[in-house]
Amino acid sequence: MVAANQVHAQRCGHDGVPRVLFFEPAAPVLSLGRRLHGLVAEAPSPPCATTYPRASAAPAWSAAAGAAEAPDDHRNRDRDSLAEAIARGLQVRLDDRGGGATLHQPGQLVAFVAWPMSREAVPAFVDATLRNLALALHDLGAMDVTAKVEGGDTGLWRGERKLLSAGLRHVGGVVRHGFALQICGDLGHGRGLLLCGRRSQGFADLADTVLSLAPKPVLAATTVFAAALATASLNTRAGA
Repeated sequence: MVAANQVHAQRCGHDGVPRVLFFEPAAPVLSLGRRLHGLVAEAPSPPCATTYPRASAAPAWSAAAGAAEAPDDHRNRDRDSLAEAIARGLQVRLDDRGGGATLHQPGQLVAFVAWPMSREAVPAFVDATLRNLALALHDLGAMDVTAKVEGGDTGLWRGERKLLSAGLRHVGGVVRHGFALQICGDLGHGRGLLLCGRRSQGFADLADTVLSLAPKPVLAATTVFAAALATASLNTRAGA
C-alpha cells in the first residue's frame, strides 16, 4: 500500500489529479520511528514480528515528549510495551522517519492521499478535512468528536482518546501519506508506547455509532471520509 501511495503521488505530480486510496489493514502492524529502532534488539522476536533493520542512533531523549520521567524510565516503558505488543501478535516494522510509533490494524480506515496543492495550503486542507469529518460523525451519533490541528494533538479526539491520526508530507507540489480513522476493533494494541505524539493517550472508536449497524462498517465509513476530503479540497481552493 505504501508503494501504491508513492505511485499515486508521482502520477498526481504529473497530471495534477487528486487521488485517494482507502483500505483496511489486514493485520495489526506497529511501525517504529527512528527514536524507537534500538528497542527491537532488546525485545523478543517471534515469527510474527517482521523487522527491517537500519543503521540508526539509539533513541534520544527529548523534553518535547511532554513527560517528566528520565530517559531510562521512558526506554524501560517502551521496551516493555513493545514486548507486550509482540506477545499480542503484532508485526513490528522499522520506519525511516522521526517520532515514536504508528499503529495500523483491522477495523481501521486508512486514507492515503495524493493531492496537488501548495505547501502553504496544507494546514488549511488538513483543518478543513478534520472539521468536515467531525461534523459528519456528529450526524452519525458521535457528538463528542472534536477536531484539533496543533502539534502532536492533530487529529480527531473523543475526550482524551484519539480517534483519528494524521501524518502528511508535502513534496513536489503534492501532499501525500494520509489519515487513519479507528472504526472498530482492538483498542489495546501498542498501549504504553509513544503513539502519534502522546504517551498512553488511549484510542477511541466509532463502535457506538450507526456505522456499527452497517454490514461492513469500515467500508461504510469510506463514503463519509471521501465526502469530507472532497469538501475540504473545494474549501481550500476557494480560500486560496
